[in-house]
Amino acid sequence: MKNKLQILTIALVTLIFTNGYSKTTSYNGTTWSNGVPAGTTDVVTITGGTFSLTANITYGSLTLNGGNLNLNGRTLTVPSPTLTSGSITSTSSVSNLIISGTHTASLIPAITRGLITYTNLTVSTNQTLTDTISITGDLTLSGNTFNTAGFLSAIGGNVTITSASTLQSTGVSRIDATGATLTINGGGLLLNNVELVIDNLTFTTSHYITASNGGFLSFDNSTVHTLTSVDNTSHVNAKVRLYTKNNNTNTVLFPIGDGSVYSPFIFTPTSVTNVSPANAFGQWVEVTYTGAKASQLTLDGSTLKGASGYEYWTVASSASSLVGTVGLRYDNNGTKTGKTILSSGSNTANLILAQYQSTKWVGIGAAANTASNITTSTSSASVNPTSLWTIGSNTTGTGFLVALPVTLINFDAVANKSNKTVEVRWATATEENNSHFEIMHSTDFVNWTSIGTVYSQGNGNDMNVYSFTDINPSTVNNYKLKIVALNGEVSYTSIKLVKFTEIISTTVNVYPNPANANVNLSVDNMDMSTPVTIQLVNPMGQVVFEQIITENVSGMMNTSIPTSEFAAGIYQVTISGTTGTVSQKLIINH
Repeated sequence: MKNKLQILTIALVTLIFTNGYSKTTSYNGTTWSNGVPAGTTDVVTITGGTFSLTANITYGSLTLNGGNLNLNGRTLTVPSPTLTSGSITSTSSVSNLIISGTHTASLIPAITRGLITYTNLTVSTNQTLTDTISITGDLTLSGNTFNTAGFLSAIGGNVTITSASTLQSTGVSRIDATGATLTINGGGLLLNNVELVIDNLTFTTSHYITASNGGFLSFDNSTVHTLTSVDNTSHVNAKVRLYTKNNNTNTVLFPIGDGSVYSPFIFTPTSVTNVSPANAFGQWVEVTYTGAKASQLTLDGSTLKGASGYEYWTVASSASSLVGTVGLRYDNNGTKTGKTILSSGSNTANLILAQYQSTKWVGIGAAANTASNITTSTSSASVNPTSLWTIGSNTTGTGFLVALPVTLINFDAVANKSNKTVEVRWATATEENNSHFEIMHSTDFVNWTSIGTVYSQGNGNDMNVYSFTDINPSTVNNYKLKIVALNGEVSYTSIKLVKFTEIISTTVNVYPNPANANVNLSVDNMDMSTPVTIQLVNPMGQVVFEQIITENVSGMMNTSIPTSEFAAGIYQVTISGTTGTVSQKLIINH
């Protein structure tokens, strides 16, 4: 009986203790409905007037629906306040509002003096800070603009983007999320006038990180950075900075591109010493990618024989002592990394890196590997001061589809069955410092001979159309253009194949000619056991129509091409199969 009485007494005491510190009370500007809040689980509402704290305290919840809460130099801890109207103020700069739960902000509290600390903050609507805040946990942006206005300097946890969002500040303020993982999960991120410092980057959806008004993404000085699912549809289309650390010589991949292709820059510091100050924000290397031809076009003739006209990287660093091994990637047979695409048959062993120094591009010794990487053979490549980098070649035998002097928009070789000739045609969108073109011919892809020269029609941004007729082709013919710059440097186009096997016996009828709305094609004596390609080429050398036909009956084909949508002019109809290519002129006259 005595033991049961003791147990009952203890239970009663516990119940009274809990009820005494868990109550709901409201302040109307004059009195509290259920006494002044004093416990860690109290449910507090302020509807009017001003209530001033007299001690540090924790509330179970806080709702402001009018009136004012004055922190009064104290610290208030609350999981996630609800702010319908009213305000939180302080008469002292040592006041603190600690939001200990995950706060989904429809309205972020503001205090006139003091500090607001969030454990986790989710911003779901447009927000602009007016006072200093601190985030000790995670920040989640969910389809909004979060303007920190310079009042947020650090994030203690990770950053997640669940819908297209903007992180904004003033004066390119730095937000330090050192050690954090930035996860793009449902929308892109725009860094507007802000530097965001992270450790790792993960894409779970296909979106980009972009920047405006001087904003950029930085990686902290951690030893290793993890990049997850970075590719052509998920990368940073903005400047990327890396902070260095004493004795950290690990290779770093800058996850950059231009919003259409992923074109990383690879840097391995040779040695990092005497970083001053020796903290997270000492020396740095930063990279910006441009997926277009550089405006600087002069090549060094001795160390560099060709350079890519597709892309270049702008690299800078904070100190001349930051040197190391530089690496770039290229597109080799459809790997789809970067914009530099090698022509068929190119020897990747001849690839080197090209760096713009003072007045011209020079070659930096390099070696290519099977991962479509090129890295400098020297470990003392300078990234200071600002320099440009691209992919180059140390021999005239390596071809880029587009080289620095010329931007091609079309290159083709078409057989003429009536007189057994081949017309080589090409067009350029721009030409700068271009001298002439040589038409190169080979029957075996190995031994090449120049069979003619066509001089440039003029440098500039106007389109130029060219052609050359090979009057003495072989049975098997390979053609490519050798593009010669004014300084003697050369580059090559891709290779076009024309076969004349059994092609003379093939006949093609094009009618009516001239054509208005439609043109009919009739082909006899052509091998139709494999697909046949029909193309319509306009006066500028552009393919405006293409059709692939598969027939089971060998030797005969009948089809038609709608021509009403094409401008009037003289076109070429080409029909290509395993036995060769035939071509005939077509006049479209509306």
